Amino acid sequence: MRRIRSALLLLTLAALMPTAAVADPHACLLLRDLKRFGAVDDEHIELVRRNGTVWRGDLDGKCLGISVEGFSIDSPDGEVCGGAALLHLLRSGNVCRIMSIEPVPKS
Repeated sequence: MRRIRSALLLLTLAALMPTAAVADPHACLLLRDLKRFGAVDDEHIELVRRNGTVWRGDLDGKCLGISVEGFSIDSPDGEVCGGAALLHLLRSGNVCRIMSIEPVPKS
């Protein structure tokens, strides 16, 4: 009986402990909800929604020139989704893919 109580106590404590948030690689944002977007560096972009929340997009490797050229988002269905959204660089025409997007925690 004592072992059962100990096991139940451990399970209860484990259930109450906070868990780390895991980024959803297939999260999506509506393109029309974006106020602005831009390159942070050759591997990340920043998406700012109209409600003020900021999201970070992780690119599929380096997207050389993105911070210099700028980019447009190719979204036929009106959504920017991790793993699916394509970025077209404005001058070179190169294409880069957003692998995941996640909200940036407020400081």
